[in-house]
Amino acid sequence: MTLPKINARYVAGPLDEVVYRAAEAAEMPSVVVSVYDGGQFTWRWRLSAGSGPEVGEVVLSIGPRATGGFVARVGVETSRPSPSPRRSRWRLVGQVSVPSVSALDETWLTEQLRNARDKATER
Repeated sequence: MTLPKINARYVAGPLDEVVYRAAEAAEMPSVVVSVYDGGQFTWRWRLSAGSGPEVGEVVLSIGPRATGGFVARVGVETSRPSPSPRRSRWRLVGQVSVPSVSALDETWLTEQLRNARDKATER
């Protein structure tokens, strides 16, 4: 399946609907940053990590696989605010390969987002 283009930009359309329904069911924050870059869609929800200074983001990325089809990854990226740049840490929560973006299971996605939200807010 190819993704539709409008004015040479890719449009997620129905994929956004699935992601936002799953995010709402997983009780994710309503503010999300979504981008299309480098051949993949990425959504980021910022959460504070418990009572500590770390900031956690739940990240969902969906992009093409080299062998065909698509891969969806949900993970947590944590960083600590500081005057100098520091590397963030990435923890994979769940990953699935699908033959097309329309085959992404909303129930699986909801569960992974919920798990990632819980991990992002742990101390």
